[in-house]
Amino acid sequence: MVATVCWGSYAVLSLPLLRKYPPLVVASLTMLFASLATMPVALPGLWGTDWGEVGAGVWAAFAYSTVLVAAFGFWAWQRGVSGVGPTGLWSTST
Repeated sequence: MVATVCWGSYAVLSLPLLRKYPPLVVASLTMLFASLATMPVALPGLWGTDWGEVGAGVWAAFAYSTVLVAAFGFWAWQRGVSGVGPTGLWSTST
């Protein structure tokens, strides 16, 4: 329930930014600020990792997740919201 409220709020609250900036800029800013917000939780795990043991498959999965899933997904979402609004096709306006 909380995740649904957060995602819906994100769609509505990002609309003013989408009127001013392209979807790629808004998606990039979203990812930047989200990564900064999660950094305090992630740092202990990053410091404790033996980076020499991380294989090419892990880096490929990381790149896939970052570029195709997160970056493209957020860009596509922002483009859709900027085009049809946060309520999409269920809008009651005519």
